[in-house]
Amino acid sequence: AWELWRVRPSVGVAATMDASVYGWTALSLDIFLGSRVVLTPSTGVGLYDEGDGQDLGNTVVFRNGAELAWRFDDRARLGIGMHYLANFGLGDEDPGTTSMTVFYAHPLGSLLP
Repeated sequence: AWELWRVRPSVGVAATMDASVYGWTALSLDIFLGSRVVLTPSTGVGLYDEGDGQDLGNTVVFRNGAELAWRFDDRARLGIGMHYLANFGLGDEDPGTTSMTVFYAHPLGSLLP
């Protein structure tokens, strides 16, 4: 059963129309629900620049959440995700925000020669 669980590092960048930018690194745990459906909870930390968007109270922002995806034969994934971003007390205020995403992810290893 342990071969069905895979902890992996991940990195990402997200931007909004209000010029907010967030780059993060995280640890994710793949939980396979059959051969194609993958539930991936994750926790990480990154740097946030609010631009003209929401003030999250600090540049250092933590990201916790989960994704549910369909895994293709080439290991690419298409899915939905929900994540909560907050500074967890590093700033004077901690408004936090929740994001919902639709994503397509492709493994980097298959893109390299």
